[in-house]
Amino acid sequence: MGRLPLGVTTLALFFGTQATTGSLETASTVSAAAMIGMAAGAPLQGQLLDRFAKPVVIVCFTVLQVATFVALAVAVNGGSATWTLAVLALCQGMTIPSLPSCTRLVLKRAVSAGEVDAAFALDTTLMEVIYVSGPAIAAGVTATWGPQGLFLGCAVLVAAGTIFFVRVTGARWLGPDPGQAERAPDKEDLRPRPHDSRHWLPAGGFVLAMALLAAPFGLIECALTQFGTEQGTGLSLTGLILSVTGLGSIAGGLAYGTVRWRTGPARRFVVLVLGQGAAITVVAVLPSLGVVWTGLTLAALCTVPLASICFHMLDLLSPPGIWMRMQSWGAVANTGGHAAGVTLGGYIATAYGSGATFALVGLCAFLAIMAAMPALLNPSVRRPEPAKVGAHAE
Repeated sequence: MGRLPLGVTTLALFFGTQATTGSLETASTVSAAAMIGMAAGAPLQGQLLDRFAKPVVIVCFTVLQVATFVALAVAVNGGSATWTLAVLALCQGMTIPSLPSCTRLVLKRAVSAGEVDAAFALDTTLMEVIYVSGPAIAAGVTATWGPQGLFLGCAVLVAAGTIFFVRVTGARWLGPDPGQAERAPDKEDLRPRPHDSRHWLPAGGFVLAMALLAAPFGLIECALTQFGTEQGTGLSLTGLILSVTGLGSIAGGLAYGTVRWRTGPARRFVVLVLGQGAAITVVAVLPSLGVVWTGLTLAALCTVPLASICFHMLDLLSPPGIWMRMQSWGAVANTGGHAAGVTLGGYIATAYGSGATFALVGLCAFLAIMAAMPALLNPSVRRPEPAKVGAHAE
């Protein structure tokens, strides 16, 4: 409940501003301000979560988030200037409570080591459901109750969801960093220590890899739009394919979460990235309608499993003391990569067509593996997770 606004807020800002001002340019500016705020605020909140009591930090950011939503509702209803809406959108992005990262921390502590991958996969699938259903919710509520009703509804959901989350989890699951609280350093812990400079290369490279894997989402949106123009079908084809691929990603996440894997996260990461890149490359080489449908559907099956593995590998690469910060940088990589993909994809699709844009997606997959190589060679992500006693490994 508390995370539902994540799937609707950016679109709510876009729809609400456009409905109020009648300007797509203003709506784009306000939405971009929210994304910039998201990228700027997540690392700061991650650092605070690593240093102070997590329930307190989450509640403080929730209070600021609710206040920002209320201010946005008032501003949109009152027809405020563009700069006012942009500043409020920036504040909204900066004050989003890190419920996804905190949820992964709770799951990490609540299940055995061999079940973390499945728990992350199911949680990522839930987030995908939110993002897939978000556009319809945002459009429907905006059309029925107006943008101010959507903003006020988001405020209620964030407040109620966060209060429930904190009360249920509390200090038991949101205590100190897992690397500090759950075990003392020993020779079996292959993760680098916080002040060991070796951890910055694999962790930083992997965050860059996550950004390169997020860019294709924006690139594919632009490529599909251009492909629809080339085929003479317009935006209807784009919307239909995106809806089908969204359902495919959910199905892939559910299937992935039910399997206990023998291989370590590093090998699964490489296989999924190569599989997704190969499917899109075929689309670039043979851009017919049937190939586009098939290739994008196959690629979508890898989306949620790949996102789950990325956050799991960040967990394994994070030294004690900066766990929340690393998870926050992962979120920044997703947001920034998507935004960069949309920006670059718009230019490439217009200048060189949909085929070149699809080909760029395949290139991103190759570059992501190169950027992630130091992390993939790290012993902590090459080992398979220990299975529970008596559990069967698929």
